[in-house]
Amino acid sequence: MTLKSTVTLLFAFSAVLFNAASVQAVARINNPVAGTVWKCGSKVPITWIDDGTPGPQTVNLVLKVGDANSLTPVKDIAQGVPVSQGSVQYTVPCDLVTSDAYTVGIGSNDNDYNYSHYFSINGAQGTIPTPTNGTSGTSNSTVTPTTSSTPTISTVTTTTGTASSTASSPNKQQASNASTPNVNSGNNLVFSGFGTLVTGLLSVAALFCTFF
Repeated sequence: MTLKSTVTLLFAFSAVLFNAASVQAVARINNPVAGTVWKCGSKVPITWIDDGTPGPQTVNLVLKVGDANSLTPVKDIAQGVPVSQGSVQYTVPCDLVTSDAYTVGIGSNDNDYNYSHYFSINGAQGTIPTPTNGTSGTSNSTVTPTTSSTPTISTVTTTTGTASSTASSPNKQQASNASTPNVNSGNNLVFSGFGTLVTGLLSVAALFCTFF
């Protein structure tokens, strides 16, 4: 094997390793789940699993509410939490609106959040903030423990100082209560990384076949 072919082979192998390492870790919320009910003032667990893929070592958690295409952030739950920690305890605020269109997002920045299934918060006395331009529930990933159907919510109604909103069954699309905000699948990122890895390995194999 010549020096030139050796260098070419090393570059090809380095590209494979780089693309494999660039796939971000995927932290997926596994609690709360569909049907979960949080009560104002109670302390609740939020848990997640990590697929172990190289990526950011810390994540942020945020509470959002609303339609899957226009999720509105309402509370920062925690920031800079080690992915390996796997859980946090959260005291449910009472200045929220009673609704069954809440979801917890987890990620290292706004573009790579994964979301829990929709769940309910009861006993709260606040109002849902109005979405602003640039605030969106879209993401490069989504959590789908049981289904990937698209949830919708009905119009928010207010009565004498209280507000409420209800989420219809997912339209399947309206077939299951285990709904998850329909955001761009982060699995595409993982699969893309693996596809690049396979392509790189095939390139390395081809080089070996050429020069040996």
